[in-house]
Amino acid sequence: METSFAPLASCRFLKADQIVVFLTQKARENVFNNFIKHAQESVQANVIPVDIPAGAKEEELWQIFSAILEQTSPDEELAFDVTHGFRSSPMISLLAAAFMRSAFNVKLKAILYGAYDAKDEANRTPIFDLSPMITLLEWAVAADRFNRTGDSRYFASLIREQQKSLALRGMLEEAGTLGKLQKNLTELSLYLHMIRPEQAMQAAEELKDHIECSTSALEKAMGTLPFRALLNTVKEAYHPVAHHAKPKDLAQLKEMLATERIMIGWYIERELWMQAAALIREWLVSWVMAQMGEVNISNRTNRERFESVISIEAHAFLNAKHQQPPFSSTFLSNLPEQEQFFGRWLSFTEPRNDLMHAGQRDDSKEPNTLISQIKETYNWLVTLPV
Repeated sequence: METSFAPLASCRFLKADQIVVFLTQKARENVFNNFIKHAQESVQANVIPVDIPAGAKEEELWQIFSAILEQTSPDEELAFDVTHGFRSSPMISLLAAAFMRSAFNVKLKAILYGAYDAKDEANRTPIFDLSPMITLLEWAVAADRFNRTGDSRYFASLIREQQKSLALRGMLEEAGTLGKLQKNLTELSLYLHMIRPEQAMQAAEELKDHIECSTSALEKAMGTLPFRALLNTVKEAYHPVAHHAKPKDLAQLKEMLATERIMIGWYIERELWMQAAALIREWLVSWVMAQMGEVNISNRTNRERFESVISIEAHAFLNAKHQQPPFSSTFLSNLPEQEQFFGRWLSFTEPRNDLMHAGQRDDSKEPNTLISQIKETYNWLVTLPV
């Protein structure tokens, strides 16, 4: 299409049924009448003019953003042409498009830019679609979520889109490799957030191989460039909680407990207090079992037996604290640091139960109090010999 206005070419190409033109005062005075004339001659679309400020100060930038939002309805399909955007308005349009797609489920058809100076040999001006760059903002959101919580499921969902793209291009082997990577990231995040330490350790251990195997596929998927820049960050974040398969002997069990203790610190660092509290309590049971030579810590009967013994001995310790003769353990006599252990076990039971029962009790504690107790218990826990 031959025209002085790139948006009209865009509208014809997209078969748009409505054109919203955002106008500064000078644009309305100098070019809008000419634009309307050309639009009536070249496209079958209703034109809606919307006045906006020039964007000379922050308040005006937000006014432009607000004007764009007011012209948008949830779930509708729209496109932007930012070719003639003034000052920062193309950037605002790009950010507004990203916001509307996430917040209002707007279907973004394209973000178009007519590159006037990039003419080809036939003197034709190309129009570029910038919408793939919107995914850069989505990668930024995924990175922020990952850095705050350790949750890589948002990375996995973006990788899944790139996997589909490779499959459509006939690169099925590479698509399969990315599929395994996104599955591993998803499962690892679920295991961590659902407090499945053994599975999480194994998934974190396998992640290194999945990343190495997917290097070539990631390079062929252009849209994964932001993730490639974060590969070392992802590997380093999960490396401390990576461990081999289920322990077969006491030495391997103690190695696993050392890694599991690191996982508790990993939770605390990311302010995942529920997960930290639950795992602290279970770690203490597993630690006692390991100290007493019991390797099968996942057996329900074994755990219930040890939990019962720990509870009986802890309350016996409490009752005999100020009596003579001093407390003497009956079943856990070989346990190191008995008195400290029993005292901490009893003091941590209440805050842990408070969390697990969602505060549904008359004496429930304030969140900051619970957080302090979790941190304090963990600081003691790291002093225990494994």
